[in-house]
Amino acid sequence: GGQNKGAIHYALAAVKNVGREAMAAVVAERQANGRFKDVWDFAGRLDPRQINKRQVENLARAGAFDGLNSNRAQMLAAADILLRFAGHAAEERDSDQVSLFGGDEGAADVPPPPLPMVAEWLQLDKLANEAQAIGFYLSAHPLESYSALLARKSMVNYAELEARADKGGKQFRIAATVEEVSERKSAKGNPYAFIRVSDQTGIFELTMFGDDLAASREILIKGRSVVMTVDVRDDGERRRMIASQITDIDQASQTLASGIRVFLKGPDPLASLRHLLNDHNSGRGQVTLLLELAGKGREVEVTLPGGFAITPQVRGALKAIPGVLDVHDA
Repeated sequence: GGQNKGAIHYALAAVKNVGREAMAAVVAERQANGRFKDVWDFAGRLDPRQINKRQVENLARAGAFDGLNSNRAQMLAAADILLRFAGHAAEERDSDQVSLFGGDEGAADVPPPPLPMVAEWLQLDKLANEAQAIGFYLSAHPLESYSALLARKSMVNYAELEARADKGGKQFRIAATVEEVSERKSAKGNPYAFIRVSDQTGIFELTMFGDDLAASREILIKGRSVVMTVDVRDDGERRRMIASQITDIDQASQTLASGIRVFLKGPDPLASLRHLLNDHNSGRGQVTLLLELAGKGREVEVTLPGGFAITPQVRGALKAIPGVLDVHDA
């Protein structure tokens, strides 16, 4: 990508199942013949013997193609087509070297096929795929979609919890994303679990017992975000954090959504907006659209009939539609 201030650089070869050798070849090609202009330029300059479908798919999940095409879902779906194109381009190059009359434009002789039409992932799907390919969340944390919920429900993050516990705080309400669950049995045969979770401020471990564990097993799934009560117990040397009353974060945020106001630059986003809201049309949230009239300095306000499921996912997806200026709570 460009010279992004504050950008995070992550080694391509460290993406899972990609391999150092294949990536060294990609980097060498880029250094020798300049930056890749687009997806097809990349595929046309690739040695298809050095890279396979699984590698392309994981690079797509990790966001390695973001500089060429920011739609990661589309890049994942296009892995086969890209490799076929790379194969044709390589054959052209080889036959050009043999033919006296062949141009020196090898790859350019192969017209690029269209990319599959695939909608972009919502932010949480994007992060889940990123974590699958890299092993952790790189570009953002799943809880960032829920900042309004966390502020309104007066929850604390992990860093705040630690600071307040140091001053004697004992019980907190927090949100976190599940990283790992390992169940054990006590000497008496009672089940308990260690749960590794994360938020934007860190990764930490909670313990859960008996009834609370039994009631929460279904939602304690890697990658899922939850809201819970945490009791802090300090016994001199060690601090233990006991989790209870766990609920799925989307359920917790549904109860909040009385409505949103969506500010539009012009009518262009309306089709995408309709598609998205049609998929989430069973809820209590009201959606109001605000549209500026060109050059008139006046706004038109339209409240859509019916109710919608205004989860932070939906709110984030609305905000990402080109032409949507902002999304506010009503």
